Amino acid sequence: GSEVTPGFYYWSGTQWRRLFTQGYTLKYDQTAQVAAAPGGVDLPGLNTGSITVPFSGTYQILVNAYYAVGNRGGSSSDGAAQGSIGLV
Repeated sequence: GSEVTPGFYYWSGTQWRRLFTQGYTLKYDQTAQVAAAPGGVDLPGLNTGSITVPFSGTYQILVNAYYAVGNRGGSSSDGAAQGSIGLV
């Protein structure tokens, strides 16, 4: 369809994405297993690319992330985890 909802949009490089008046939302589901490494690990499929917001001002960025840790390899004790999110 060629229907357009009023609002702000930006070109992602492959398609037009809407920058909602009430907020900008992207959802990504990670399906690949990732092992920790010194210096961090990029999660496959979570590269959102760059956007240029068409107006100036202050923005609030909210990130929700959920993760779980299983048993350590070769052990029956629980694993431990520490996480951080970097916006580059």
